Amino acid sequence: MEETGGLTAIADLPSTPQAAVEPVPPNGVGPPRARRRKRPYLIGAAIAAILLGGAALGANLLLAGTYSPQQTLSDYLRAQSRGDVNGMWQNGSFQGGEGSYHAFFGRDALAAMMSDSRNTRVSGVRVTSTRQVDANTAIVSASLGWYGSRRSIDFRVVKDTSQMHWLLYPSWRVVAPTGTINFTYPNQGGAITIDGVTLPDSSGSAIAVISGEHRAAMAATDIVAGETHTVDVSVPSSTASVEFHDLLTPAASRAAADAVKQAFASCDAAKDDLCPNHTYNAPNDGNLYFFVAPDGSHVFYRHYTVSLVGDPTAKMTTTFESQDGHVRVTGACTTRTATGARNVDHAGTFDGKLTWTGSGFDSDLTWNC
Repeated sequence: MEETGGLTAIADLPSTPQAAVEPVPPNGVGPPRARRRKRPYLIGAAIAAILLGGAALGANLLLAGTYSPQQTLSDYLRAQSRGDVNGMWQNGSFQGGEGSYHAFFGRDALAAMMSDSRNTRVSGVRVTSTRQVDANTAIVSASLGWYGSRRSIDFRVVKDTSQMHWLLYPSWRVVAPTGTINFTYPNQGGAITIDGVTLPDSSGSAIAVISGEHRAAMAATDIVAGETHTVDVSVPSSTASVEFHDLLTPAASRAAADAVKQAFASCDAAKDDLCPNHTYNAPNDGNLYFFVAPDGSHVFYRHYTVSLVGDPTAKMTTTFESQDGHVRVTGACTTRTATGARNVDHAGTFDGKLTWTGSGFDSDLTWNC
């Protein structure tokens, strides 16, 4: 202090710096303390990448399994067990190989075959192995119930790059197994069909078909009877044979029998000494007349009558010749020669040709009975 004019003055003291005072918010809470920031972004990105990678891997495995040879075979066989033609067609490749006919491997042929419920007898499919032949072909082996028995079958499955899924996964198709049907059929027979599909005229005696059970039929004509057979070529690459016979239609059979009987009845007694239904008299000239029996004995007679024993047409055989309407007939016959004192039977055969007139047969017949 210092005195000034009797007054004591207080000297200015050096100022002491004071800390700045933050204004207090109305609610009395001060600003938060500064915190050290963490860096979660890199960790989160890594986790997301792992998750996405796992999801991508899982999706890849799922899609690769969905569009695989094994799954395609399973889908094809399940469709067959249901009689699902669309499912088989979508998952199958139907080819008959060289010399086959497209008509028997088209969708209509498949539908006709599958209309027979016997072709749905597929069950318990279990894929046992897969062998990659090349980039476009795999052999998938399966154990399954196949047409009534347990079998192990190798199926060929081919890649179909015309149908891509997710730009990466091609479709696969099961090459449908095939079999062969051999035919034997008569001259003049009607059209041959398999499950209603007509064989081409140039097909010859063998035709390739989809493996399974089929209905092979020959249509009837005016004189040739129709026939239908069930053919089993369910075992892949198997061969079955079908024989269509020389059988007349019922009407033509009756007409043929009538023609043969008429031929016997029309025998010219002036030229033949053994015409059935005719009586022969020995000349009245004082001589004794005889004929020689089959046993070599002499049979004397004043007169004799010839008749047929039984029906010669009962077991006769008919064969269709290459010329339309011409039928060869053969059979056994027996005539009985009666003298009044002795009956002598003559057994032999007859042979001849019948010609169809549109309502019946003309005949040209010979016999030695």
